[in-house]
Amino acid sequence: MNQIPRQASRKTPWTADEVALRFEEAATTGRRLPPVRVQGYFNTWPTIVRESWEAMRDDDRPVRFPPTPKEIDRMLEVMQWVHCLEVEDRKIVWMRAGRDRWKFIATRFGICVKTAQRRHERALVRVAAMLNGDLVVPVGRLCLTYMPQSGTILMYETRLQNPSFQPLDAQSRIDGRHPMQGNCRNADGLD
Repeated sequence: MNQIPRQASRKTPWTADEVALRFEEAATTGRRLPPVRVQGYFNTWPTIVRESWEAMRDDDRPVRFPPTPKEIDRMLEVMQWVHCLEVEDRKIVWMRAGRDRWKFIATRFGICVKTAQRRHERALVRVAAMLNGDLVVPVGRLCLTYMPQSGTILMYETRLQNPSFQPLDAQSRIDGRHPMQGNCRNADGLD
């Protein structure tokens, strides 16, 4: 079992609004991180010292303050929460946390705006339920559960048993039939 460390556990249960605020904070922190640059290149020129009258028309970018280590830790914690969501729901949550418009999100996924809003709300409720320990979340072959006593998210691999699933055998592939679907030929009986 892998254990994902989490900060000190809370006394009050998580709500969807609090989870949304934490996602927005994480997206803001991610934007404030310094850009990734290729290692090995640097500038040997000295910094230009300008006169006061030259500095007035200076076109330098505004000063961006990097995030604190505590903010980065909180961002990394939030990034672990999305493991309980499907891939498209993760993208919707992160796009909305980055303050993208609902119309843009809906167009990107080929759904209407109301559907995007419902999926976003459902994803936030699912994360809040996982954090409150109310939900064991299966995602593919992984299963996640939050342990509020120790403040950790447990991840373990599982094989989901579906009694109605039967794999195709060689004869079924040749005949065009599946054991669960019957005959896969045309309705008029012609191949």
